[in-house]
Amino acid sequence: MKHSFAALLALVCIATPLSAFAEVSEVDLRVMHILGQIAAITAEKSGTPVACALISTKESVRVNEPFKLIWNSFGAVDPGESSMSQWERGGAFTIVVDTPGIKQYRFVFYAPSGEKAVCTVLVSIVLTFPV
Repeated sequence: MKHSFAALLALVCIATPLSAFAEVSEVDLRVMHILGQIAAITAEKSGTPVACALISTKESVRVNEPFKLIWNSFGAVDPGESSMSQWERGGAFTIVVDTPGIKQYRFVFYAPSGEKAVCTVLVSIVLTFPV
């Protein structure tokens, strides 16, 4: 029993990026799982070795209102495995923006072969919502 728990704990630690782990809720993990499936299907349908999926929890937010970016990929390498990679294969983090405008978030993931996948999401940052 003790060995099973240690193996399970090791698997969770390996499968979950440490940099994103602190902010990831149970719901985020479920969304990440679905995004990983979307990325895998995208890679299969396009015939590419790497694909990604990225979402924002809100399309429009007020200035200083927090929102999350959640992502996952298929076939990508982690930053520790390649100097080209900037993002963990999957994760989530909270963002707060203090100036209005339309922000584009762009994530690039690389396959071991060097091929890349690019995911983007737009978020509108407004002073107030229209009434």
